[in-house]
Amino acid sequence: MLSVNAAKMLVKKHGSFTVAQLLYNAAGDYPICYSNLTDVEKLTEKQRIIKQNLKHLVDITKILKPKYMMPFAGHYVLGGKLWDRNRFLAHVTWDKAAQFVTSELHEQKTLVLNEGLTFDLVTEKITNGTYVPIDEHAMTEYISSVLRSLKYSYEFDLDTEASNELKRFIRKSLQPARMHLWNIQSTKLQSSLKWNIYIDLEEEYFSFNLSSSDTHFVAKDVKKIEPCLVAKMDNRLLCMILKRQAHWDNALTGCHIDFTRYPNVYEPDILTLLCFFHLPAETKC
Repeated sequence: MLSVNAAKMLVKKHGSFTVAQLLYNAAGDYPICYSNLTDVEKLTEKQRIIKQNLKHLVDITKILKPKYMMPFAGHYVLGGKLWDRNRFLAHVTWDKAAQFVTSELHEQKTLVLNEGLTFDLVTEKITNGTYVPIDEHAMTEYISSVLRSLKYSYEFDLDTEASNELKRFIRKSLQPARMHLWNIQSTKLQSSLKWNIYIDLEEEYFSFNLSSSDTHFVAKDVKKIEPCLVAKMDNRLLCMILKRQAHWDNALTGCHIDFTRYPNVYEPDILTLLCFFHLPAETKC
C-alpha cells in the first residue's frame, strides 16, 4: 500500500491528480490460517484489518485529493477444500470501499467499474455500459455451489506405496532445503531473527532456528521453544515447494498453509525468508 510519506511526495512532485487508484484490500493468510486463534478471534481480527485498511484508504485520499478516487485492489475468494475459509478473509468489495470513503469525505467523488467498462476522463461518464454493483449474495452462492467442488493441482490420489515414497523424498530434502535458505541468509540477506520454525510432517516435526544452520527431527509431543511458528500443509504441496514446482508465498497467500504462532506477533521477515526454503536450483529432483 502507498504510505503517507510516499503520498505526500507524489503531491509535491506531481501536484493534483484526476484519478487515484488506491489499494483497499491486502492479500494474505492472516487471520484465516492461524490455528492459535479461535473462530471468534479470527472474525475480530478480520474486522480490525478491514477497518485499518479503509482508514488508510481515507488518509491517502485526503493527501492526494484526486478528482476521482477509485478503489483498486485484488479481490479473490477461496475455492475447493478451502471454501469455508472465505468468512475469515479480511476483504471488502470495491463498492463498500467507495461508500466508506464518501461517508468520511463527503465531497470526494469515487469511481467503480465492472470488467469491460470504460470511463471517459473528458466527459466524466461511463461510455460503454452501465455499472452493476457487486451482488455479494450471488457471489456467496457461487462459492458454495460451484467453487467448493474444485480440486487444486496438488490434490491427486496416491496409493500407499506412492505416499510412502513422497514422505521419504520430503524427509531427505528438508535439511538441504534448510541449508539452501541458510546460504541465502548468509550471503544475501541480513536477518537477526531467532524464531524457531517447526514443519509439521504428521508423525514428527522438522525443526530449525532461523539464527542457526542446525536442524532437527523432533517428536510431535515436544515442548516447542518460543518464539515459534508451526507450519502445516498437504505433503503433496510441500513436495512441490521443495522441488520448486510451487512457491511458498503463493501457497501462503492462497491459504494452503496452516500456522500456529506463539507469541501472536507479525514478523514479515519470517515469511520472506521461508520463500527460500526449497532445494537449490541445480538439484535433480
